[in-house]
Amino acid sequence: KLAMAILELHGIHKSFRTGFLGTRTPVLKGLDLSVEAGEVYGFLGHNGAGKSTTMKLALGLLKPDAGRVSIFGRDGADRETRAKIGYLGEEVGLYPHMNASESLALLAELFRIPKREARARADELIDRVGLTDKRAVKIKHYSKGMRQRLGIATALMNDPALLLLDEPYSGLVPIGRKQLRVLLVSLKSQGNTILMSSHIVPDVEAVCDRVGILSGGKLARVMDLHEVYAGETAEV
Repeated sequence: KLAMAILELHGIHKSFRTGFLGTRTPVLKGLDLSVEAGEVYGFLGHNGAGKSTTMKLALGLLKPDAGRVSIFGRDGADRETRAKIGYLGEEVGLYPHMNASESLALLAELFRIPKREARARADELIDRVGLTDKRAVKIKHYSKGMRQRLGIATALMNDPALLLLDEPYSGLVPIGRKQLRVLLVSLKSQGNTILMSSHIVPDVEAVCDRVGILSGGKLARVMDLHEVYAGETAEV
């Protein structure tokens, strides 16, 4: 099948100034990455490998030193492009004194979603992430897992064509991991395109179509998990 790449990174180099002398430390050294429409792509790498940097480059929050980012067939992420992306960073930014409904209502205003549509969408998402009975509870009383699930609801509020999840499982207890996995599988079955990063293999294995391993500033390997599990590849 001819799949369309929603996100493509070509030959991306990115370094940062570090230390007292401001020496440039390379993080990405010629990264090539392609995420196709409707797939869940797992982005694996140890902490500090450059996963968050890659996500921020895709969002246009960082500029590459060299290379090209193409998103929805256009060069780089602009305001219009970003409106079609959902993003969950490593830290979920939520107002502690608001509840789930209020958080999503505020977001809807930022996206200029009409009130009635926003309310219906918020209700549907709160239900979908399993927070219906906690919708009126202030976020400061939420567990890490509940905050993470509300974070995913906020990332879905604008009905994005691409969902970027940076370490969505981080800090979750086993029950929280299981709930999140079920949620990601349901998003996948609804045709959402997702790029998710992790440094824990089983978390991506459960939901991903392909996995790219980031090492030494570039993709060391890309595996199609359908082929792996079908036994078509000798090495696993």
